[in-house]
Amino acid sequence: MKPVILSLSGLALAACNMLPGSLSGAASTARMDEFIFVVEQSGCRLEQEDNADVLIPAGFTDAEAGALGGQLLADGRAVLADDGDLILLTANCL
Repeated sequence: MKPVILSLSGLALAACNMLPGSLSGAASTARMDEFIFVVEQSGCRLEQEDNADVLIPAGFTDAEAGALGGQLLADGRAVLADDGDLILLTANCL
């Protein structure tokens, strides 16, 4: 399986290019919840250097991780650190 690498530019691009309805429905909501849980369990920060170790075992593809991360950014539930890491702003991470 190909490693998942979420870069600053990749997540920013995903946030800007979110298509309405691309993550709609109960299945997508459940998948977002799974994504958030995985990132919370890894310390609320998804580092570029080790995100493949976190996301691939959970079954996330490059495209799915980019879309979910982009949606979190667009919703204000995550921010990007200066080094490009994704930082969650969920209740469990504040």
